[in-house]
Amino acid sequence: MPSRPSKACVRCGQKTDGRSYSCPTCTKNKNKFYGRKSAAERGYDERWHSFRERYIRENPYCGQCGRPSKIPHHVIPLRERPDLKYDENNLEPLCIACHGVRHKRTPPGGVIS
Repeated sequence: MPSRPSKACVRCGQKTDGRSYSCPTCTKNKNKFYGRKSAAERGYDERWHSFRERYIRENPYCGQCGRPSKIPHHVIPLRERPDLKYDENNLEPLCIACHGVRHKRTPPGGVIS
């Protein structure tokens, strides 16, 4: 399978792996700055990644706008109900832009470049 073309980090301009908007250094620094744990520390392990891939494959379109979904969004946050991590009734497939709106990172209708 061909690898994804690399993108420029939105913070520093260095190349990313093509799946992320930030390079590993900026992501690590952002997590430190905001006091956020890493994905692995928050419980997103190999089992979650496999589950996530299957969920997105079975739910390919955003539940808000109909664009291709990229993120299985937990309706009830994991920090409140970790027992619902793998409950598909607690998930909604979202595209990156709609997920940003849901978490107030992007204005409604906003475009992530």
